[in-house]
Amino acid sequence: MAHQYLRRYYEATGGTEEVANDRLGETIKDSIKTVVTQRTLQQVVTADRGEFTESMMKNARPAAEQLGVDLVDVRITKIDLPQQVQDSCSNGCARRSRRRPPSSRRGP
Repeated sequence: MAHQYLRRYYEATGGTEEVANDRLGETIKDSIKTVVTQRTLQQVVTADRGEFTESMMKNARPAAEQLGVDLVDVRITKIDLPQQVQDSCSNGCARRSRRRPPSSRRGP
């Protein structure tokens, strides 16, 4: 089995780690998008990380195997929201802040 992965890796990437990383990176991004678009923003933020990660892995594994790579783990380190969503969140926070009495807005 290891021999098959090694052969696939060299055939798919020319043995270049950078090529493998680039292709796998795109595959993982696509997998994340697929998993995220199946949920609301609230679900994405509060989702069980294990379930979320497993869904991403399940989507990405077949493409990784085509590259001769055994995908073991995926971690999300940052989420860049579209500008419209960022603006909506900022506006909502500002409205809530204005509604609170001044005494609750002060720091320690």
